[in-house]
Amino acid sequence: IVFNSKAPLYASEIKVKASVKAKAAVIDWIVNAEKDVDHYTVESSRNGKDFSAINNTQANNKANSAYSYTDNQAANGDNYYCIKAISKDGSVQYSDIAKVTIGDRREGISIYPNPVVGKTMNVQLSNLSAGNYEVVLYNANGQQTILQSLQHAGGSITTTLNMPANISPGIYKLVISSYNKLYTSKMIVE
Repeated sequence: IVFNSKAPLYASEIKVKASVKAKAAVIDWIVNAEKDVDHYTVESSRNGKDFSAINNTQANNKANSAYSYTDNQAANGDNYYCIKAISKDGSVQYSDIAKVTIGDRREGISIYPNPVVGKTMNVQLSNLSAGNYEVVLYNANGQQTILQSLQHAGGSITTTLNMPANISPGIYKLVISSYNKLYTSKMIVE
């Protein structure tokens, strides 16, 4: 028996990132596959909880679609962004949240939310030089749980890292390094 014949919204893997360019926030998102998506709404927040719409973009409804929006009204300090996919029948789907800091010239990394809930974490790279970086996550026993490389174009961006499905709750240390720089941050996995 079928009670609802509406097809679910199909916007698979909305990957969002935010970066700084000339004191503006650039929000880029990629969707692996789209079907019956009407449009995307870019939402922004100053606290990471209360979001409001700042832009609408029509969907391409094809594989591997890439979109971009520049927020010239981004405030100094932390700015949070998410993408809301709206289907032709009104169904809604959200991306993860991307964070970018405007006006901060310090180099470093930060993780949010911290404690990490679920199997993904957002890592903000702030004012790092362009180059190849190695990303390593260590558990409390010093065992490596993630090892991957990251090509960074320079400046500030937020990237999402997927953790292993079998990751245990606890305290972890994230290390991001290049040939001449090392950045560390502690995090809790719930």
